[in-house]
Amino acid sequence: MSRNREVAVVGILLAASFALGFAFTPGVSSQTSAPPSRSFTLTETIHIAPVSASSAELRVWIPLPYEESSQGSSNAKITGLSHWKMYIEPEYLNRYVYATIPVTSLDHTTEIKASFHVQRFEHQAAIANVVDVPEVPLAELRRLTQSDRLVPIDGEIADIAQQQTGYATLALDKAQKVYDYMIAAMKCSGGSGELSAADTLSTLHAMKGDSADFASLFVALARSSGVPSRFEAGFILPTDAHSGTLVDEHAWAQIHVAGTGWVPVDPYDGANNKNERHFYFGGVDANRVEIFAGRDIHLYPPQKGAPLNYFMKAYAELDGQPYEAITTESSFKDDPHSGPSTTTTASAK
Repeated sequence: MSRNREVAVVGILLAASFALGFAFTPGVSSQTSAPPSRSFTLTETIHIAPVSASSAELRVWIPLPYEESSQGSSNAKITGLSHWKMYIEPEYLNRYVYATIPVTSLDHTTEIKASFHVQRFEHQAAIANVVDVPEVPLAELRRLTQSDRLVPIDGEIADIAQQQTGYATLALDKAQKVYDYMIAAMKCSGGSGELSAADTLSTLHAMKGDSADFASLFVALARSSGVPSRFEAGFILPTDAHSGTLVDEHAWAQIHVAGTGWVPVDPYDGANNKNERHFYFGGVDANRVEIFAGRDIHLYPPQKGAPLNYFMKAYAELDGQPYEAITTESSFKDDPHSGPSTTTTASAK
């Protein structure tokens, strides 16, 4: 294996992957046959503007497709970088490429391309007859019952969580009550395009928002109720096209239920598609691609700037400061024998 393709695993990666349930987990699907899926090539094209500073190098982190029970990727191809390494951060297991680029080589706009084969499955957890029991979160899950910078779990959030979950003791029951509350009380807003910053308290006060606002509020209320929850985001794949640029960013959540594992919840699509709201508590369709999980993300090698609110696109630093003159365009192309899955109608944002 050449040095520039060496896979660097951070910390206790393997132990974390099994403990957090990110690997393929038996028993999380209620389907006995293969679930609907979509197979495609995902391409990320990164443009870096010329650098005029006297710094020696630009540091770049490029997100790769997430890997978990409903999504796998392979055949990574990266061009435009002479040396790079793949890393997996240990908190949420986000995958990415890290590279340093000599500033002397950035005297003109630089283009980097990363492409992958992705297979996305509809994920429908087996929750109809789940045996849920009260549990103390595993040490590896405790981070997912704590707050993030824009996702508090105390104050107003704690009050609403207590009002809505009442005397419920089981994780699934608490999450269901939070979901039902949001479906009934919140309004969907925001068109297709980039996700909002998802300030949870602002969402609570407005009682409306895009998919990131919905997912963040759901995670906050669930965590405040003691239910391990994580934020996830990526792109919606159009059902009326087999290729094109991806612009519809979308966020959802997952909760951890004892004896079952990770259960997907998409409160925005549940509210925006009321006739399918039962599906979106426990299920997400195959017409999406997940790019990252979590909030307040710490990369490795460590970034000098603040933890990332999102890791949807490539991030770069120059002289220890975020370098803004970098853009990412994502596109897809369905495999010849894999058409759009239309089991459910997922909406953008």
